[in-house]
Amino acid sequence: KILDNGAHGIQLETGSTAIVSNSEIARNANGVVVTASRASIGAGNQIHDNREHGVLAQVDATVTVTDNTIVNNNYNGVFGYSGSTLELRGNEIAFNGQSGVYCRAFCKMQIAGASIHHNAHHAVLVMFGSRSIFQPPMTTTGGNGWDDLWCGDSETSVDGVDGLSVDGGDYFDGSVSPLCTGFND
Repeated sequence: KILDNGAHGIQLETGSTAIVSNSEIARNANGVVVTASRASIGAGNQIHDNREHGVLAQVDATVTVTDNTIVNNNYNGVFGYSGSTLELRGNEIAFNGQSGVYCRAFCKMQIAGASIHHNAHHAVLVMFGSRSIFQPPMTTTGGNGWDDLWCGDSETSVDGVDGLSVDGGDYFDGSVSPLCTGFND
């Protein structure tokens, strides 16, 4: 258990690598922070009730998050920005104070088989030149405060969403903001 730290629960800095599984990560500043490093947040983690984000990937970090529960964090469940890469598979991401997943500033993200629900803002927020690809199995959403999928600008694109998919695949079940464009648009 990684609980009640005044700073972050787990923090990786420049060039570090970590594998985290079957842990409770709660009541820290951020649950997990990955900066210019690689992390595999494997199955069985309960990441909850952190004062900021559940998982924060920044400055070209690469983070894989698979089969975890990420709930009740004050900001976003998962937040990637500044060139980071996120791969999210089979996670429940819910009841966070902002969005379930936020990909910003040239972030690249793949999401498959997630349940992203009851977040205060969006299930998924993508903006400032970021890319999001939804893959099978279906990602489901519901009960979020605003559009389930929100694209914040014309530099952002998504794939695997009905009407916005290169190959016609639809792996996102939820409302989509009209600002979202496909890779070919």
